[in-house]
Amino acid sequence: MLGFVVHEDLDVFARQCQEFRTALALAAWDSEGWLLLFPDAFPCVRPRWKVPDRLLDKDTGRLKDDKQELKRGLGLPVFRESDGPAVAREALKHRLIPSPRGSNRSYTDSVGDLTGWT
Repeated sequence: MLGFVVHEDLDVFARQCQEFRTALALAAWDSEGWLLLFPDAFPCVRPRWKVPDRLLDKDTGRLKDDKQELKRGLGLPVFRESDGPAVAREALKHRLIPSPRGSNRSYTDSVGDLTGWT
């Protein structure tokens, strides 16, 4: 089985890809909501970063502005969107993906869709 993952903000993606099986991943506000499921990955990217306790073990899909919460809460240097892929890579590298901390419905739904591909 082969999969292809694209991260893009496209509302009509599913309609354009009728000939392929798709698993749409829609973060509630920002993709940072998914990253917050893996707080131990942040210091692997920037050793000074620590996810604030108020953001741990939450339903990250319900956070109103997770990106701003990270910018304010992680410390210096300030989190940028471009740091997201590095955080995701570290979560994978350190085997954090199978055990998210907290919950996020869009993440759970997407993992379920992808699991159905096997």
